[in-house]
Amino acid sequence: MTTAVEPLQVVAGIIGDDRGQVLIARRPQHKHHGGLWEFPGGKQDPGEQPDAALARELHEELGVQVRQSVPWCVIRESRPDRPLALATRRVLAYDGAPKALEHEALAWVLPACLHDYDLAPADRRIAQALAWPKELAISPGPETVAPNDWPQLIDRAIARGAGRIHLRSGATAWSEHVGLAETIAAIVRDAGLGLAVHDQPQLAERLRANVLHWSERAAASLTAESARAAAPLIGLSVHAGTDPARVAHLSPDYLLIGNLKATASHVGRPGMGWSGFRAIADRFDAPAYAIGGLGPDDGLDAFRNGALGIASISAYFG
Repeated sequence: MTTAVEPLQVVAGIIGDDRGQVLIARRPQHKHHGGLWEFPGGKQDPGEQPDAALARELHEELGVQVRQSVPWCVIRESRPDRPLALATRRVLAYDGAPKALEHEALAWVLPACLHDYDLAPADRRIAQALAWPKELAISPGPETVAPNDWPQLIDRAIARGAGRIHLRSGATAWSEHVGLAETIAAIVRDAGLGLAVHDQPQLAERLRANVLHWSERAAASLTAESARAAAPLIGLSVHAGTDPARVAHLSPDYLLIGNLKATASHVGRPGMGWSGFRAIADRFDAPAYAIGGLGPDDGLDAFRNGALGIASISAYFG
């Protein structure tokens, strides 16, 4: 019987500045992935907690003292010798000015420009997620608004700061309103935004959606292959009782967790708060958005609690 090899535990830090840039470092030529860029960090010692490991590594590599960091995601990578588990943390506070003590060079880069750098494989996935929108506008059902009013409603959501429009069905499915969905998709594309479709892979494929988002119920019977057959990225809604093994099998690119606050659509159910969000997010590898009674003003709290951003219906369509 073959014994599973324990993954190599590595930590990486996302350090930002007040211009929205993040810090990357170029690996020395003599090391694995020499000459490639990475988010600074290093190996986690046996028995060492990820936050302590990151603080130690960033002090050794950059000369800074990390005062606070929060979990963000875990990147897993298969390798011939030993699999990698890269625990990525967002650095919220540190002292000192970063210096290249062990790297060839440092660079402050806007997330949208990280693709211009030759990043190590695992770090490319971090960079991809950093470039995703911070605000998701989740639509009400197509039956809730007169067809002629939808273009104005989409324009308003975009004006309010939405970075991606999600078509989520209500009493009727968006697949029953294909012409309207195509009109919305064209508006979204013309605005340079991404489009997500919930639980309807055929519609997602027809609209050339960037994202296919799955509810936990719809994803119950999916295979890893069928889950992402219709769009480049997939998302998954998860809750406190969601099976981590099931989520790991589907390997979603991001998660949606809620409800953060009490909402009119969930009468009698108190919100989980940010501590509840963090407790759920820590059970999974993928980075997560928060939903439930949130709006653009909650973006800073989302950042401080390790969320990708926020998602909302009412903030953009209310």
